[in-house]
Amino acid sequence: MTFSSFLRNTMLFGFIMIWSVSPSAGQERRIPAPRVGYEQPQIEALQGDTAVFVWARPVAGGHDLLCARREDDGAMGAARRLNREPGSVRILGIDEARPAAATDGDRRVAVSWFDRDGRLWATRSADGGRTFGAPVRVDGGPGHAAHAFVHATFDDDGVLHVVWLDARDAPEDLEEPAHVFHAAVTSEGATTETDLTGNAFASVCGCCRPYVDADRFGLRVVFRAIDARGFRDVHRIERRSTGDWTPPVRIGPALWKIVGCPMSGPIADSGTVIWRDGSEPTDRVVEGWSASSPVRAILRPDGPGRTMGSPRWVGASAQDLLLVPGAPTGWLLGRDGGRWAILTDEVPFWCTDALRFRDQILLVGDDRGRLQLEAYDLDH
Repeated sequence: MTFSSFLRNTMLFGFIMIWSVSPSAGQERRIPAPRVGYEQPQIEALQGDTAVFVWARPVAGGHDLLCARREDDGAMGAARRLNREPGSVRILGIDEARPAAATDGDRRVAVSWFDRDGRLWATRSADGGRTFGAPVRVDGGPGHAAHAFVHATFDDDGVLHVVWLDARDAPEDLEEPAHVFHAAVTSEGATTETDLTGNAFASVCGCCRPYVDADRFGLRVVFRAIDARGFRDVHRIERRSTGDWTPPVRIGPALWKIVGCPMSGPIADSGTVIWRDGSEPTDRVVEGWSASSPVRAILRPDGPGRTMGSPRWVGASAQDLLLVPGAPTGWLLGRDGGRWAILTDEVPFWCTDALRFRDQILLVGDDRGRLQLEAYDLDH
């Protein structure tokens, strides 16, 4: 399916403009010059049509991490710097290494990031991103500047769960050996740290972003491990609300035996795990459920020269839309009755995040530091 059948209106907006995506008849659409200074932009939903926008801005000596709130009418509020020390945020030039932005779909917002010294921080907002508390140190290690892979989510009680790759025992400037760590961050800033993989693996894959999912039943963490035979396959660890962490379980059969890191982390919800797999001559996106079930391919490139990145949900609360970044274009998939279908295979190459507002989807990304934002009406 092409964009001509997928959408009715397409616009590019500058960041400080009103985010209005349905101009009335005769209204001229404004297309301002792209704004430079936006890296790894992310958008996360709050209540109603409110959202928060998080991005990194290069400054002298490093990067700052900024957050702005999108109101129901589409207007953007003032940007707030989240890191207290200017230029202290460590930003790597790959999407997998983006800072972690999370909301509870209502009023809670959190962002977690690594600084230049490899220390992990998090800050929380209880008023929808209008104000943030002082950043708190999440990890308990000495810091390791080679790392910047983190994900976060809220549970139903408002506790922020952060997972990250920690290489505190690796030689300087090396990514492995590394392990997946978890910390729970309360509203008061208290943290508790747990090494989830150190007892099971000599190392996990050092540049594949881990992922944590929470619901009323407990937590699930998915990650790419390295087993004794050299397979770098996806595993899952779970913790029920009243129990302990389970041992890691591989999802599906052993598939991908490679020497280096594939830079492709998994995502999950309550029933499934999805990831990019490179075990065949061409990459594919697969879905798995357990160690005993086979994986199922849900997306394959349909032509030579097409590449794909790691999949990500379009809005963490709905999880019925899937974005797969790619070049020269990416894909948007929809899930209905447990089956995935391609909605479009012409997502712009710069798009690395997306959010659904009712019957509209906002595609977000940057092209060499130039903010790109396109809005589409879903054609039902």
